[in-house]
This record gives sequence, C-alpha cells and structure tokens, in this order.
Amino acid sequence: MTKTQTVCKHEAGRFTPVVDFKRCEGKADCIRVCPYQVFELQPIKSEDRS
Repeated sequence: MTKTQTVCKHEAGRFTPVVDFKRCEGKADCIRVCPYQVFELQPIKSEDRS
C-alpha cells in the first residue's frame, strides 16, 4: 500500500460510484483524488453511449 492509499473502512459493494458520462470531462481528477484506487480511465463503450 502506498502513502496515498488508505484502507477502506466499509465492506465491498457498500458504495457504488456512478459516473455521469455527460458531465465527465475525462481529465482523471477522480483518479487523482480517490484514496481507494477504484477508478480507471478508459474509452466509453458503445453500449454505454446510448
């Protein structure tokens, strides 16, 4: 575990991040600030575009 990572105090699945594709600018701010390393940046899948 790195200095920037912390231990999650909740069991897995308790919180589910929801990304609004219409508001996400793809700048990776969420990746930089998340202490639990749960985000990754990837292209939007075609089924998610609709």
